[in-house]
Amino acid sequence: MGSPLPGVYQLTYADWLGFPDDGRYHEIIDGELFVTPPPAINHYEASGVSEYWIVDPESKTVEVLALSRGQYERHGLFRGNSVLSSRLLPGLSFPVADIFPDGA
Repeated sequence: MGSPLPGVYQLTYADWLGFPDDGRYHEIIDGELFVTPPPAINHYEASGVSEYWIVDPESKTVEVLALSRGQYERHGLFRGNSVLSSRLLPGLSFPVADIFPDGA
């Protein structure tokens, strides 16, 4: 995992697979990577985090929650060849299967 600038990393799926399985969550929140204890979604709502993704490598799913009128609503639960989309990043779309290699 290289760093072109201090504190800025370009992560690959292989990097993500190398993260320790220590019970912490590896989350992308508003475009930034956070490593946290299991999420406190109410805290994120109160803080105004506009979009929240939960990536589950075991079930090979990505759940996208979007803040609407102060509460999270499920934007989508994406798996397999379903095309992931984002309210925060409107041009982003790809099949979820692309991030989970076969057998992972």
